[in-house]
Amino acid sequence: MDNTNLYTGSLVRLKSGGPVMTVINVNALTVECRWFDGATPHKAVFPKSALEQVNSF
Repeated sequence: MDNTNLYTGSLVRLKSGGPVMTVINVNALTVECRWFDGATPHKAVFPKSALEQVNSF
């Protein structure tokens, strides 16, 4: 994945799998993401290297 293309609003997923997440903040080495499990919101910070960009569902 080309991490230079990540910006607020990008859709990403962990390379190991999991839900599609929305990027809410991008730093030099990390990305803060938000996603929902049903109606429950979640937020976490991941290393850029652990993520892949998703073009659509």
